[in-house]
Amino acid sequence: FALTSAWLMSRLLVEPVERLRVAARSVAEGDLSVQVDLLRADEFGPLIHEFNHMVAELREQERLKRQIAERTRELEETTVQLETEAEQRQQVTDHLRSALSSAEEASKAKTEFLANMSHELRTPLSAILGFAEILQDDGLPKDSRNEFTSSIERSGRHLLSVINDLLDLTSIQSGKLPVTRSDCGARDVVDEVVELMRLRAEQKGLDLRCEIDPRVPETIHTDALRLRQALVNLVGNATKFTDAGTVTLRVAPAHSGRLLRFEIEDTGPGIADDQLERIFEPFTLGDMSNTRKHEGTGLGLPISRHLAELLGGDLAVTSSFGNGSTFLLTIDPAA
Repeated sequence: FALTSAWLMSRLLVEPVERLRVAARSVAEGDLSVQVDLLRADEFGPLIHEFNHMVAELREQERLKRQIAERTRELEETTVQLETEAEQRQQVTDHLRSALSSAEEASKAKTEFLANMSHELRTPLSAILGFAEILQDDGLPKDSRNEFTSSIERSGRHLLSVINDLLDLTSIQSGKLPVTRSDCGARDVVDEVVELMRLRAEQKGLDLRCEIDPRVPETIHTDALRLRQALVNLVGNATKFTDAGTVTLRVAPAHSGRLLRFEIEDTGPGIADDQLERIFEPFTLGDMSNTRKHEGTGLGLPISRHLAELLGGDLAVTSSFGNGSTFLLTIDPAA
């Protein structure tokens, strides 16, 4: 009986302790779903109750931790989203400011261009009308009559040049400038340009030089009219802005071997770095004071670059302010 009683007492003591031990191990391993059943209301009852209460609190703490972590993640995502939206709004604002600044600059450039164009149109027209009125005088000496007639012719040619520039620019911007390629002599085109521009250079006391590399092919396939137009613009521009020294036209195959390059070098005043690309933009004049001083619409260089592109090449410039400029026109002679 004593042994039986000892065994029963052992079970009554060991069994609840064992269940608590197993449950505690499960909790230690992270299983918070553990619940120890209260089989009887003895001295182990409060202990089991406190154990279950502790596990419940741990579950609640874990739930709160997950909830806090979830809220933290949501806040982080919201913060990132707000930062992204703020950055996007700033980019839009910067873009709008840039667009507004560009629009204002374009508007200013067009206003200056129109003012300059008005001057370019009024000057030869005024000369033509003035000299035409004087020529109506029957008593005008023959020498004066011939001089005034020549002035009318020069003014008319200048006016025609201005109108042609405007028409070419309109055709270029609409994509309708005609280009007709055929076989032509490269040296013939260059000789025509030099002959046409020589008198203007001599009138300013400039030395107009021409250097043609012997490797230049006799015949090229291009639009001779457009090539001549571009070269006249470039040589004429160099002559116009050069007051002393030389203007040199060099022709040679490009380093790549496929393109043909025309190099126009002058000893003029050069171009400031901040104006090198602006001079190729329509309605944007590099230096209004120089443009007014030497006459011109400021369209020759933009038109020449478009012509170069139509002929399969490009137009670029290098310059040292105060030490002259070099324009490099390339075309594809076999396009």
